Amino acid sequence: MTSVKNDPAHYREISTPFADVDKANQALDAFFADVKAARDKHQIPDVVVLAEVSHVLDGQEVRGSASASYGDSLKPLLMLAQAYGAEEARHADMLARLTSGGRRSR
Repeated sequence: MTSVKNDPAHYREISTPFADVDKANQALDAFFADVKAARDKHQIPDVVVLAEVSHVLDGQEVRGSASASYGDSLKPLLMLAQAYGAEEARHADMLARLTSGGRRSR
């Protein structure tokens, strides 16, 4: 199941950069703790999370990323490869619709 929800207003609202890297790391730590709690609550054994945040460094906005995986240590790469393939196919379909009015052949 892949879900993409575009909500530009909400995206802008949560895209304000953190004041510094420490605040960004605190937010990421809290986020990953919430993910772990949700994993346990809903009994989902294998979870991979990628996150990107912005923060201010020397007066400039910079982006940083972080990841976490929970469960079988052999699964993250397989899960990410599957997700990459699904996203790549979704992107190709979108481009085909935009450029030719149709879907790409499979």
